Amino acid sequence: YFVIGGIWILLSDRFLESMASDIRTLNVLQTYKGFFFVTMSAILVYFTARHYLTRLSQSNQVIHAKDFALTENRRGMFTLLSNLPGMAYRCNHDENRQMEFVSKGCRNLIGYESTDFTCEGGAPYAQIIVEEDRDIVSHEISRAVRYKMAFQLEYRIRTKSGRVKWVSEQGCAIHSTKEGKKALVGYIFEMDEAALQGNRLRRSQARQPVSQTDQSPDQNANQGLNIMSRRF
Repeated sequence: YFVIGGIWILLSDRFLESMASDIRTLNVLQTYKGFFFVTMSAILVYFTARHYLTRLSQSNQVIHAKDFALTENRRGMFTLLSNLPGMAYRCNHDENRQMEFVSKGCRNLIGYESTDFTCEGGAPYAQIIVEEDRDIVSHEISRAVRYKMAFQLEYRIRTKSGRVKWVSEQGCAIHSTKEGKKALVGYIFEMDEAALQGNRLRRSQARQPVSQTDQSPDQNANQGLNIMSRRF
């Protein structure tokens, strides 16, 4: 705008000087030139501002639509998680497993409210795992995180009423926004009687001495996957 304005002034002044026969005519032409310049500048500013304001309005509409869709997705996800029979969670990947999010299913599963874990100073989830199982659970999760694998564990927890339950947990590690650390996300549910009977059978079979030559390739492959069940 500055460059164009400077060129306009220089060229228009010379043009008017060549057109004017006296000083009075030159002053009149200079006045008209000034009005013309102001008018064109105003039109330019108006259409430029209108163009960018329109784009800004469209951008705001797109952002609003995305925010609305995200809110609806979160609402749907929250409703889904609230109706699951187990407990969905997000927690710190550390020894205590302090929870950042817990679905409402935790009340039916362990007897605690979700806020008992997620509020400031809330109880760590590791506290309700039966003491004999804590080290194994911690070791298996750390191993899965180290090798960037999902994990599936079976262990015992103690509910708020003192009852001991067998639960199955499935989860994986994700990057957390907190100082570049990792977090765990997953799902925990109570094991039914059929699953418990299956575990007892596998543990019973694991106690029997079986030579490597008697095992099929599939059994050898599954041996590592069933390590958690056999330990209990």
